[in-house]
Amino acid sequence: MSDLKTPRQILRDNNVNVTVLENQNPQLLNRVLCSMNAYAKIYHKRMKLETKIEQLTIPSVINWVAFDFDIINTRPPEYGKYLITRKDGKIHWETWNGSGWAYNHKEIRFWAHITPPDL
Repeated sequence: MSDLKTPRQILRDNNVNVTVLENQNPQLLNRVLCSMNAYAKIYHKRMKLETKIEQLTIPSVINWVAFDFDIINTRPPEYGKYLITRKDGKIHWETWNGSGWAYNHKEIRFWAHITPPDL
């Protein structure tokens, strides 16, 4: 048995005499019921969306490191692909070959090593 209630049941539970309202002002009752149905649909879609977001959210942190080739501590520690930010603001993957960047060497301002989450 479902715990979901119809709009009429909700009105009755809140001490609204649906029969009297239906006899006195059927248009008002109809508008109230339509509004409640519309709200229920929106609420249901929102709950489904929030559930999907919770399922897809994986906590992660990106630690950007300011890059200056002249300062050794700002260089990546080992060969590999890193996410970089260039001087013009573009972000893309770049290869660090152990002694320098494969391309755009003078343009790179920040780098980050991305590790996949533990699933």
